Amino acid sequence: MTSTTFVEIGTSAVDRSKSQAMRRVARRQRLLFNTGAAVISILLVIWTILPIYNIVMVSLESQRPVQRPHLAG
Repeated sequence: MTSTTFVEIGTSAVDRSKSQAMRRVARRQRLLFNTGAAVISILLVIWTILPIYNIVMVSLESQRPVQRPHLAG
């Protein structure tokens, strides 16, 4: 039994440039996807931590009322 392998001999410069262009496009898409995912992640972390921060800051305030009965007047 013999095995047959197909070997591409002499790829043309056009094929190589297409391949490189496709790699660049894929790399750019991956970079944009990762950047978008990072931005969304940061926004979600801020969205989650901000109320907790507010709770902690209100609990550390002095004994004055948190809600004022009336504004200026």
